[in-house]
Amino acid sequence: MEQQINLSNQSINDYITYYTKLGFSVLPTKYKTKRINLPTWNLSDPVSAADIQQWKKEKRFEGIALLVGEPSNNLTVIDIDKPDYIPLQFLKEQLTLDENTIGFLVKTHRGYQLWFKDKEGEYWDNKSIHDYGIEYYSKKHIVIAPPSIHPKGSTYQFLIKPTWFKPTNVHNLWNNIYLYCMEHDPDEVLKPIMNPLIKQKIMNHLQNPDCEHNNRLWIVGFLHNVLHLDKKQILEFIHSFTKWDDYKPEKTSTLVTNQLRYIDRKVGEKGGSDGV
Repeated sequence: MEQQINLSNQSINDYITYYTKLGFSVLPTKYKTKRINLPTWNLSDPVSAADIQQWKKEKRFEGIALLVGEPSNNLTVIDIDKPDYIPLQFLKEQLTLDENTIGFLVKTHRGYQLWFKDKEGEYWDNKSIHDYGIEYYSKKHIVIAPPSIHPKGSTYQFLIKPTWFKPTNVHNLWNNIYLYCMEHDPDEVLKPIMNPLIKQKIMNHLQNPDCEHNNRLWIVGFLHNVLHLDKKQILEFIHSFTKWDDYKPEKTSTLVTNQLRYIDRKVGEKGGSDGV
């Protein structure tokens, strides 16, 4: 079960204690940087309690980094730098197994990190899928950890902590996230559009929290008339990428239904007049 330590007072020493009880190797970082506050360190070497005490005496802990992989009890991290591709709810679902929360969800400056305990001996090499902004770290790497401060001023913080940090097949979770990105990649849907300005226009309207009603109708019409998407495909596309402040699935479904009926009626009228 997860070690219960009160982290509410944001003390770096409390976090260090918490991490070491989980078997993580903790390294000091400089304030508001991603740099280790040490002359050098082999990223394959575990950290001892004596190391930590010495670094505390030297006041090196201006922030915290964690080693991944074997030095940290098989800690494996999936980093999400482009959260537009992946809804937060989907990430939360990856943390749940048999009604237990098996990993951490960490808010970073640009996105999120998922921390898991990988099954021993099942490490992959580090991976990076640049197009989707997702990375997988299981060896010879560090991650900046709460309560460190990002160079741009935001604080790394836990959104979810595990109830049971049990060994997990992180390969499968990585594949779930990668597959989700591929299936919900706007370029996969918008690929037939040759004009990049049109693609940008569609995404700008979707990402605009205050998108006007007429622009929403334009999106539906374009996806239906030009890309020949049906109602279900249009709703899935909007649901995956919209940032509309007033977005509601039921309301959007009604909007799409009414617009498609309007388009079909206009097409029917045009077809009828052409046949006269």
